[in-house]
This record gives sequence, structure tokens and C-alpha cells, in this order.
Amino acid sequence: DRRSQEILDRYSVPADRSNPRRTPGAISASGSSGRSLPITECANPAQFQCPHSSESVSTIVGIRKLRRIQLEYEGRIMKREERGSVIATVVVVLIGAGLAFAGSQGGYGIAGIPVYALCIAVAFLIQWIAFIAAWRNRTEKFYDLTGGITYSTVTLLAVLLTPDVDARSLLLAGIVIIWAVRLASFLYLRIRNAGEDRRFREIKQSFGRFLLTWSLQGLWVAFSLAAALTAITSTLRL
Repeated sequence: DRRSQEILDRYSVPADRSNPRRTPGAISASGSSGRSLPITECANPAQFQCPHSSESVSTIVGIRKLRRIQLEYEGRIMKREERGSVIATVVVVLIGAGLAFAGSQGGYGIAGIPVYALCIAVAFLIQWIAFIAAWRNRTEKFYDLTGGITYSTVTLLAVLLTPDVDARSLLLAGIVIIWAVRLASFLYLRIRNAGEDRRFREIKQSFGRFLLTWSLQGLWVAFSLAAALTAITSTLRL
């Protein structure tokens, strides 16, 4: 891309203010205004020759055609990546649903909904709500902070919705929350001091890939909390 632009800049000619056929930004091979514009902006580019080389204007036109082909190819690649990201997001959600179903066996429920499954659903929901704000601002600065908040929220939700909470459940919840606050605060401060997370430079420009990243964080929280959530929401007490 940079090489193509250098060639286009090289093969430029000064604008001719006396040319009556000149359109806004048009150029001429014999002008003396001192202002250089791309030769492809001429009213009739085929009339002129490059003043810096024996190559004709057709060379420049060919370069621009190659550039258009490259952009079309990149566009197709991006569309393919978007489709792949959407499919991957669906797979992530299905894996989370399977985990929620398996972990809900032998657990408490509220209004007919297993507490374990409800906690997994909340973990994903928090990610998607945060994703809306992150996508609108193209930022990843509160990505890790959201992960820590999700850990704490889901753990507290499990404790509050489980009817029979014992000392073991409270101990597990406390350990998880302390760990989550420590990890999230460390990662958030690191990103804030660095200004950005370089891993997200390209990802946050793509809706599908960025959504997949947030969905994967929801799945990560679900798997990391699986053992603790099972112990807290289980109807079996040792």
C-alpha cells in the first residue's frame, strides 16, 4: 500500500489554472502553479505523459486498478472473517449452554430455573451489555475490569439465590471475590497505564471478532467458576 502511494505521488504534475476543461482538483502537464496533484484527477488523463518518466499515464491507471483489486480482495477476507466469528460465537454460546445444563443437575432452582444455569446466563449477559459500549467507543480498556465484575456478580448471585447457604459456600464465595478483585484491578491498571491493549488493535475494528472476544470471556468465567458454583448451588451438603 505504501509503495503504491509513493508511486502515485511521484507521478504527479502541477495544476494548470489556465485549462478551461479543468475540474476541481484537475491537473495539466504544462501548468506552473507549483501545486502537484495525482495525475488521475485530470479532466482527460490520457492526454498527458508523466514528467518524471517515459511511462505513460496507463501505468498509473494500472496501479490504481491493482489497488482496487487489492481492496476488493481484502474486503472478501474481512467478510469471511466476520462469518467465521459469528459461527464461533454461536459455538461458544452452545458450549456455555451445555455447561449450564450439566452443572444444574442436583442444584437448587428458583421459579423453575436452575440457579446454576441462571448464573451462567448472567455471565454472558454482562459481557454482551459491556460489549455494546465497547463497540460504540472502539475500546478495550474495561474488558478485564468487566471480567472481574462478572466473577463477583455471578458468585454473589449464586449465594443470594441459593436457599441453604452454609459456611463452605460463604468461604468459597469470599475467596472467589477476593481473587477476582485483585486480578481485575491489576489488569485494568496495567491497560490504563499502557494506554491500550495491543492485542485488540485489529480485533476491535471488527464487529464479529470483537463480539466473539467478549463472548469468550463469558465462557471463561463460566468454566472458571464451574466448581465453586456447583458447590454453592448444590442441594447436597456434606
